[in-house]
Amino acid sequence: MKNPGIGAFVSVFLMACLCHAPGQAGYGGGQRPRYGGSPRPGPGYGGSAQPGKAAPAAPKAPESGSTNKFSALPLRAGFYFLPDTNRTVLWTKVSPGTASNAVTHKIVPVMSATPVRSQ
Repeated sequence: MKNPGIGAFVSVFLMACLCHAPGQAGYGGGQRPRYGGSPRPGPGYGGSAQPGKAAPAAPKAPESGSTNKFSALPLRAGFYFLPDTNRTVLWTKVSPGTASNAVTHKIVPVMSATPVRSQ
């Protein structure tokens, strides 16, 4: 004869493992959202400024070469795209809407409003 206590225990255990709350799964799922789901108020929007915190730094000026738009460059001018901070790939403006890569010599379209750093 089976023990009815073990069957009840197994069924309760399976229900507890398989049926969990939807907010409990994943990383940090058990935590309640702060501020009722709205973004945290900053110091300029009615929140209090935190003492000891410095103001954010001003953006750095470019080291050498000026930052322009692609449309402002003359034809056959060398330039680098802004994400290329190490300046590893030199590009050349071939026409008002295209540029050529100095490594593979592939010609690609470039939007005229794209910010670039001249050579």
